Amino acid sequence: MGILDKQQAREKEKKLKIQQLKEAKKAEKEAKKAEEKRLIELKILKKSTDLSEDELKYLIKNIVQSKFDGLEMQIIYSITAKLQNQLKNLTEWRNGKK
Repeated sequence: MGILDKQQAREKEKKLKIQQLKEAKKAEKEAKKAEEKRLIELKILKKSTDLSEDELKYLIKNIVQSKFDGLEMQIIYSITAKLQNQLKNLTEWRNGKK
């Protein structure tokens, strides 16, 4: 293999590496865009499913005013605790944001 052949082989290898780098950067950009899109979709979903402060208070008040049998008490207690935690977190978030 002559010097000219070696030089051409190196140039060909260099071009191949440059092309691979470009493809890797393109794939990275596409992955980043997909992740940003997914985060936006998650924020929209979260916003559409979160209960407002008034809704949380309403549910808690209705639970307090209702009568439940012994078998339902554990489930109702668990649900009420979650609602209270959501209300607490929402209140703390709003107070911290102001």
